[in-house]
Amino acid sequence: MSRKTRVLVDGTSNLDTSGARGIGRLLRDLLHALADTADEHEDLEIEALVDLSPLGRARTTHDLRAAAAELHERRGTLEERVGPRRQRFLPWAARGHDVVHLLEPRGVPWWSPAKMVLTLHDLVPLRYPRQYIGGSPLAAASRRVREGLRARRVEQVVAISARTRTDLEALLRLDPRRITVVPNGIDLGRWSSAPREDDAARASRLGLERPFALYVGYCDHRKNIAVLLDALARARAEVDLELAWVGKLLPEDVARMQQEIARRGLGGRVHLLGYVDDDDLAALYRRAVAHPFLSRLEGFGLSVVEALASGCPVLVARDSGSDEVAGDAAAACLDPDDVAGAADCLVTLAGESPAQRAVRATTGLARAREFDRVRMARGYVDVYRAAAR
Repeated sequence: MSRKTRVLVDGTSNLDTSGARGIGRLLRDLLHALADTADEHEDLEIEALVDLSPLGRARTTHDLRAAAAELHERRGTLEERVGPRRQRFLPWAARGHDVVHLLEPRGVPWWSPAKMVLTLHDLVPLRYPRQYIGGSPLAAASRRVREGLRARRVEQVVAISARTRTDLEALLRLDPRRITVVPNGIDLGRWSSAPREDDAARASRLGLERPFALYVGYCDHRKNIAVLLDALARARAEVDLELAWVGKLLPEDVARMQQEIARRGLGGRVHLLGYVDDDDLAALYRRAVAHPFLSRLEGFGLSVVEALASGCPVLVARDSGSDEVAGDAAAACLDPDDVAGAADCLVTLAGESPAQRAVRATTGLARAREFDRVRMARGYVDVYRAAAR
């Protein structure tokens, strides 16, 4: 019998701030899906790296479900960035393995005894250098060189969408033959459009008694929050509509957003909920009028798929990456600066009948099924095999 290919999936990205965002959700679903499909890749022996101490001690496990649970529980618990630790010690953790999979570019080692696979989510800083890097052309050029070197140190690069692949080719000049698109996947069993008895109670406990739209995400430049708030203010001239905002924000971000909210006369109408668990989030998707996600640029947009799977209409921005994900199931695909169009769409969706919403939910679920996490795992397994050759 031939020796199995040993694969190490690096879960340490969950330990710092990345774990509280989309990368954390991706890691959890990938580990579960790899475990669920184990009988399809018996030629691979897959482990998860769950800890890498400041002294380089590594802890790994073959129990991918247990690793997913632990890493989800520990997401965002480290004060410092884990990238420098990863860059220094990951090669030692990877000894004895054929392939090591990194889920983010920070801390890609300069060398590795195992072939490296790197998931690249987006190139937002290079698309918007002034907002994310600063006004210096030299700083932007330096960042581009650094990102390019990271990507070239690995054998296989995974782009989570065709939009990200396009940026990798255009901005980093990567060889297209080294890039594979593997779209993110979700646990479709976690999200459902079927109402549950406690949905209203969960929303009420979070302070949501009136009709609301639901935004899930952060508040940096590309998220386009100003347009979202302007659209809400305009829509409220015609309908009684509030906004529920789910996402972990820093204290300084909360203060800044509260100023923006007050400036538009939306005080008391925007609920900054912070982090909520998946059961609460699923209930909010089911009860929300819409999920307006007008981000100017996304590698993918997990919340868009979650909303579609939950029967919640989505609004996305044109040429953002999220429009690629939503496809024809989007309630609207708008110019990112189209405040009037977004407001009109919110008003229309607030007035939809249950029958109209049911038809939309069926279309959304059909689209969401294309992003099942099992399909994602199968894509990564193919990449692991290719890297090991």
